[in-house]
Amino acid sequence: MFGADGAQRTQDTEWIAYAGRRGWAALTKNRHIRYNTAERDAVAEHGLVLFALANGNLGFEAMSAALLTAMPKIHEVCGQRPGGSIWIVHRDGAVEPQWP
Repeated sequence: MFGADGAQRTQDTEWIAYAGRRGWAALTKNRHIRYNTAERDAVAEHGLVLFALANGNLGFEAMSAALLTAMPKIHEVCGQRPGGSIWIVHRDGAVEPQWP
């Protein structure tokens, strides 16, 4: 959304607001967002449904497999539209709420 170079320079609060204003769900490899007050507040303020990989260091194949396995649950969560929430996606595809 911000391009390869822009993504690394974009503050988390900025892309969280961008996605939330559009009613999107978002995926991130940064599972620590839930511990950062400004980022957590942005998730709540913009009603974002955020999915974070439990292990952001997975290789592409493992990451893809986890997300594909988790997709039915991700669709279910998004269908319920619990805006302002953070969910963790585990390597086995399990999805669990992390915040609030």
